[in-house]
Amino acid sequence: MKPSFFKGPLPVFLAMTFASVVPALYVPEKRADAGTTIWEPQTKETDLKIKWNDDDGFKCADDRKKTITQELRYAVDLAKTAEANPTLGEFYYHFFDLETQGKENHVEDVKGVYKRMSEMLLGTGDYQLAFSCKMDSLCVKKDGSPSGTSAFANDGGKRMNFCDIFFEARNSNDGGASPFITSDLISNCKSDQNTINLRKAQQSRAAIMVHESAHTKYVMGDVSEKGALDIAYGLLANLQLPTGTLDRADHLKKTGRGSQVSPKDKSKIVCPSDDGQKEGICDKTKCRSNDDSYVFPAAGVFFTQACEVEVPLPDGVTYPVLS
Repeated sequence: MKPSFFKGPLPVFLAMTFASVVPALYVPEKRADAGTTIWEPQTKETDLKIKWNDDDGFKCADDRKKTITQELRYAVDLAKTAEANPTLGEFYYHFFDLETQGKENHVEDVKGVYKRMSEMLLGTGDYQLAFSCKMDSLCVKKDGSPSGTSAFANDGGKRMNFCDIFFEARNSNDGGASPFITSDLISNCKSDQNTINLRKAQQSRAAIMVHESAHTKYVMGDVSEKGALDIAYGLLANLQLPTGTLDRADHLKKTGRGSQVSPKDKSKIVCPSDDGQKEGICDKTKCRSNDDSYVFPAAGVFFTQACEVEVPLPDGVTYPVLS
């Protein structure tokens, strides 16, 4: 049964549930130079079995390797926390349609996705992922300007690549295309200036890594025929997808992806129109193979636990009613 969502700090019974299922994820430490509190992930650097692609043109600079390593620790924590508590709060119940929620063992299937995410990012699973920092064509537009892509996964090459924009600093209150530093979001939500919301949580560096891992067949397992797809982009479209009303052709045009509406290779159409020649209205069950249908709930659960307060929707956004 769908639980009613809590307000304010976590109730005692939920705190006890967290304690019994997942060890305390964060231990506050004082930064020696400034005396400020920082929040360290439970996953240690020594837990990670990182494989770097150090070939010419692919190699990450040492400072970027340090950033990736730190964010990997948070990404593993994010996946593990979501695996332990996939239905905490409202999140799961608004990113999967009611038919999918009613499938036998669906929650267990989702937990399996999160488990394989953490294994892949740890480097302990059957899928050996390599990390690189090549300024690939996906990182830049034809004119050489940033494409807005911060990272991408190459399933065939078993590689996760990071673009320059991934490493650009972004304050927790800033707009922009670069992802948020995960520790900054946690520090912010622990302060009196808390501005955390679900959109920001999904735009953290850790959530970006989790998102990219879902593009692999290994992570999706039997849940999807192949790696998860980017069917819906952004919070609003991902909330609309399980309602069965998302017009993907219109959505792609609005997000600057109009060339995907009617591809030459019709097998690339995800939500076929009535004539099958272009994108149309998405069946609500498409959420099962949509990447961010898994990432938004995972990010919500993780930051709810890390912040010890519910992660709300942004101002002006409400959860649509599913039917």
